[in-house]
Amino acid sequence: MNKDCTPHFRKLISHWSRMGLPLRPLSPLPEHLGTLLPRPEAKVLNLGVTPDHYSVGGDLTALDWSAEMIEHVWPGDTDTRRAVQGDWRHMPFDDASFDAVTGDNCLAMLAFPDAVDQVLAEARRVLRPGGAAIFRVFLAAEPADDDATLRAFGLEGCQGSMDALRWRMVMAQSDPEGDANVRVGDGFAQIERLFTRDELAAAHGFTGEDFARLEVYRDSETHFSFPTRTRLEALASTHFSGVKFLPSGTYPLAKSAPYMRLTP
Repeated sequence: MNKDCTPHFRKLISHWSRMGLPLRPLSPLPEHLGTLLPRPEAKVLNLGVTPDHYSVGGDLTALDWSAEMIEHVWPGDTDTRRAVQGDWRHMPFDDASFDAVTGDNCLAMLAFPDAVDQVLAEARRVLRPGGAAIFRVFLAAEPADDDATLRAFGLEGCQGSMDALRWRMVMAQSDPEGDANVRVGDGFAQIERLFTRDELAAAHGFTGEDFARLEVYRDSETHFSFPTRTRLEALASTHFSGVKFLPSGTYPLAKSAPYMRLTP
């Protein structure tokens, strides 16, 4: 698990309430996720304290390695939801404990392929017969995007979403055939290379607050991973017999962020 993600998310905590799709799974994504569960009242394990998922299923346990994230982001425990601190690679649960394992962008927090492989194996272990693991995943372009494609996305395709713009530029650092692990700071440098702030503001009406969220990426040493669909499907198939990629919506960057539904 990429422990270096913690400082990055610590900086984002103050911006969380103003973040939107594609980075935050706002409505209708949680409702859509609910339709993919094995049953509506499923017992769910969610990887991460994603507050937008707190009502998914009939009973939800959120597993996060960061006590700080649990304190500041989780909406609080109830009779049917709770947050547990722990390592996704070594889940503190018995075999066959959950009907579903879910996560939003959680696999990107892991080094590919080794840590992703460990987490998929653990997800398979804690699933009950007939269960499913369902993750919204961000996939690298195949083949890699060129500068013209990235500029077109930044000036039109992001549809005024700073969150979509900055995430796409980070994703573009992935090598479809080589290293899928990328440094966040390189995504910021890509934006600085391809655009001026004046042209981004003119194209989308971006404000100082929008650029403040972008600054979180400057010189960040945090690493995320963005494998291609081909590579992620191959890895997931070593643990699950059923691997399906399903559309997650029509928001900016949605085509690169399908649900991956895995069944034993």
